[in-house]
Amino acid sequence: MSTNLTEANVKSITIGTRKSALAMVQTNIVKSRLEAKYPKAESSEASSATSVYEFKIQGMTTTGDNIQNIALSKIGEKALFTKELEAALENGDVDMVVHSLKDLPSQLPKGMEISVILEREDPRDAVIIRKDLVDEKGIKSLKQLPDGSIVGTGSVRRVAQLQRLYPRLVFQSIRGNIDTRLKKLDHPSDFPLSDGSPGVEYLAIVLAVAGVKRMGMSERINEYLGDEEVMHAVGQGAIAIETRENDQEVLPLVNSLNCRRTRIACMAERSLMRTLEGGCSVPIGVSTSWTSESPSNARFIESVGQAGCRKGQADPAQTVYLVLAGTVCNLDGSEVLQDRVYANVFGIADPNLSWADLTETQRNAEDGAAGILGKALADIMIEKGAKKILGNIRN
Repeated sequence: MSTNLTEANVKSITIGTRKSALAMVQTNIVKSRLEAKYPKAESSEASSATSVYEFKIQGMTTTGDNIQNIALSKIGEKALFTKELEAALENGDVDMVVHSLKDLPSQLPKGMEISVILEREDPRDAVIIRKDLVDEKGIKSLKQLPDGSIVGTGSVRRVAQLQRLYPRLVFQSIRGNIDTRLKKLDHPSDFPLSDGSPGVEYLAIVLAVAGVKRMGMSERINEYLGDEEVMHAVGQGAIAIETRENDQEVLPLVNSLNCRRTRIACMAERSLMRTLEGGCSVPIGVSTSWTSESPSNARFIESVGQAGCRKGQADPAQTVYLVLAGTVCNLDGSEVLQDRVYANVFGIADPNLSWADLTETQRNAEDGAAGILGKALADIMIEKGAKKILGNIRN
């Protein structure tokens, strides 16, 4: 952390991020919240003992950004969009890194931690149909597309689940940021292949709703895919802040940005993925929801309560359950495994309290409870053959 002393103690905090337009939008969300919480006072108004913070953004290009002509699932490296950022964090070149949580591998480098997960945007997937098909033919969903239509997506998770629902459609990889993918959809002739042949004529693409919304392009969404059709990626829709472990200067600045429910849900999802040894290159889908009543179609995980998160609940009427669903399928969707579990992952603290209101012990207990729930679902799915399906895909 660099420190410049003027009449006030101005501490410059550098936020690392990818250079993509979406990454910059998301990082500016974090920067704006930090600036609102720690407004920069005029030096003449501050005493020499006052800490004044100046937040700066440093964009970086990652391996995943540099490799645009190969499907993500075929590259074979897990930290495609994070390795360079984490190296800068480790070296002290930046003080924190902002990620799309779904890009973070389930295992972080030693000495790093996810210190903040902001409130989640809509985690669903969105279908965007080529503009001329919408305007001239009124096509607004995958089921309306003609047989053999090419649908672009960069996710094997989406392909595996959608192939099962729409075997008559052709799913192909598409790379690039959101704006580039939309241009490839609407103007394929502008993107010839490396051999000079015409670009792929996608009739639709599938993207994360959250990214489209954050880029201000919601009007392009023609169809929202619910969990009954496509379970979303682990962490999808959530923005994460990664810091060095136990960084006593940075952690107190960012901790209050945590969304308690989003953090618990995403930690459970990541525990599921970690236990299944999955990542963005394998078709693992998840869904999380909150309910005050015991769901009839899910298995209750008592071990979460035994870990101390249900004991001593001050008011049973305040019980809130986290429901976690997961799916694993092979690449053509012919083999599908799904299951669902639930538990009360909150500690004795009021479920309506914010993350900032919790003690360190309560925070650790809830992170632990989320981890137990995710692992419990993974273990159930492993018993039913999940690792066999994933192993066949990797081989």
